[in-house]
Amino acid sequence: MSRATPTTRAIPRRSLEALAWGLAALFAILALVKLSAGFERLLLVDGDGAVDLKLRFDETRAWFAGYWLRGAVYPPASQAILWPVVGWLPFDAVRGFWAALSLASLGWLSWICARECGLRSTAGRIACALLPLAATATGSAVGIGQIVPIFLPVVVTSVLWMARGRSGWLDATCSAVLFTIASVKPTLFAPFAWLVLLLPRSRRPALLSGALYVALTLVALSALRDGPARGGGGTIGGVVANGIEQRMTWATTVRRIDDDKTTLFGGGYGNLQNMSYSAGMVGLQNFVLPIASVLACGLWLLRHRRTDPWIMLAVCALAARLGWYHRVYDDMLLVLPAIAFVRILASHGTPDGADGPTARTAAILLAATLAPLLSPGTLADLLLHVPRLLGPWIWLADLLFLGRVAPAFDRAEPRVTAPS
Repeated sequence: MSRATPTTRAIPRRSLEALAWGLAALFAILALVKLSAGFERLLLVDGDGAVDLKLRFDETRAWFAGYWLRGAVYPPASQAILWPVVGWLPFDAVRGFWAALSLASLGWLSWICARECGLRSTAGRIACALLPLAATATGSAVGIGQIVPIFLPVVVTSVLWMARGRSGWLDATCSAVLFTIASVKPTLFAPFAWLVLLLPRSRRPALLSGALYVALTLVALSALRDGPARGGGGTIGGVVANGIEQRMTWATTVRRIDDDKTTLFGGGYGNLQNMSYSAGMVGLQNFVLPIASVLACGLWLLRHRRTDPWIMLAVCALAARLGWYHRVYDDMLLVLPAIAFVRILASHGTPDGADGPTARTAAILLAATLAPLLSPGTLADLLLHVPRLLGPWIWLADLLFLGRVAPAFDRAEPRVTAPS
């Protein structure tokens, strides 16, 4: 990447400061409206409020009563991870507990964004802190009790700890515990799983995380009943084999909903699983491209394992969003590439930072990524779902751009200290 000083006239710093304060005010209004509606839906609304949380509640309670429900697709370790939150309280109390956990996680994520954005200005940091709270996906995820608001700060903290922390046992243990917790939802976590192998300076986090995951799996499996009535031939292994067969059948079955023939991937958009089904790839074929995307992400990360960890996080987030079945709430993943773009912009003007064309491209992609992420759902309906149609193409452009600039950002943190 060229480091030549751009010949175009720089925007006055006072104008940038005013723009940052304007964005912060806009984000604050959006966050207030969307999160108040989201938490009201999570805590008080019956029917479509806390619907995903209710699924996790039923699945986990049934699992530790000995039964693997037919529609439960989360792996055994995830059931053990979820039990401390949803497995021992009545559902009304779980709603309050989950709301508190979501609120704390969003505060944690906001602090990370403000701290890691690379901007020195107060207005810029406040705007970055409010960015994840202002996203339409965040309000939706909170309202139905989704995992992604909790997943993001956990996985980011773990990855940054592995990339920057000391290689001692304490740091390795803390990062491994967080990384294992982040594995609770595999379709979010799959591309990130490579990072525990590539980032740490020792193998301790990978070994500890692997051992902890196996231990959680064994704990969860020990809770299953092994009677012949479960269709497993009287052994836990038989129950597991029968459960996996049922999960594959459930995930690949075509069903009819409201006279519309669809799969259980209905409602998702902008991902390879939905695209595969539209192209006639059903059953196990539907998983070929998503798995291939995880493998391709791993190869890319291996080649660029010395780049800025935020670029790696952004690439993993985009790979997860484009590769696997997701609905609008998982668009929260796009917060990570947004912060990566801000960091690239903040590096402009520093000795080894982004050059003019790179900074301008990052600014354009940042605006394009944020526009559908922040727009209200009603606006998307009025625009005939154009944001959803354009979204995957924008994310693909983000991925290509980050792949191109990654070699120029090989672990040099001082680049992101410019007062942009």
